Amino acid sequence: MKGYQDYDNQSLYITSLYFTVTTIVTVGYGDITPYNNQERSFVIFLMLVGVISFSFATSTLSVLMTKYDFRNEIITQRTEFLQELQDIYSFESELFNEISNHITYNSNQKSKDIAEFAEELPHKLRV
Repeated sequence: MKGYQDYDNQSLYITSLYFTVTTIVTVGYGDITPYNNQERSFVIFLMLVGVISFSFATSTLSVLMTKYDFRNEIITQRTEFLQELQDIYSFESELFNEISNHITYNSNQKSKDIAEFAEELPHKLRV
């Protein structure tokens, strides 16, 4: 095997890029390594595609989890607000359950503030 000092400039550049990308993406050098410029270039491309794909998947999952948490927070806030109203006005349990079900259903459809929510309640429930 020839040493790195025997490589031409292009081979040195690709080899150094290979080791840099391998280190940055934390893939590791492994047991199977590329031996020529074409193999190194292909492996660099695969590592970059893998990291970009993994980053995209992770960010998408993170956004979904954040939206889920936000939706649950809205439901919790509205349910607590409804409970406060229940304590003040002593709704019938059937009315309380109906409004609570509406909160859950409506919050799962799209997020709104409490004023919009109250406006969308049927007149009988709003009163």
